[in-house]
Amino acid sequence: MPIHYLRRLTARNRTAWLAGAFGFRHAGFVASVPFATILVVFAVASVLDDLRGRSMRA
Repeated sequence: MPIHYLRRLTARNRTAWLAGAFGFRHAGFVASVPFATILVVFAVASVLDDLRGRSMRA
């Protein structure tokens, strides 16, 4: 993988971390809990979809 892709990826991650820290500082825990819940729902839905796909192939 070319180095400029890795640099770009690292810069994006740092930007996301800073945005998250800034948002948490100003909005606090109360705002982060609903977003975390939404992410957990998406993750569970993805896992269930993968498991259904695996059982259909077997």
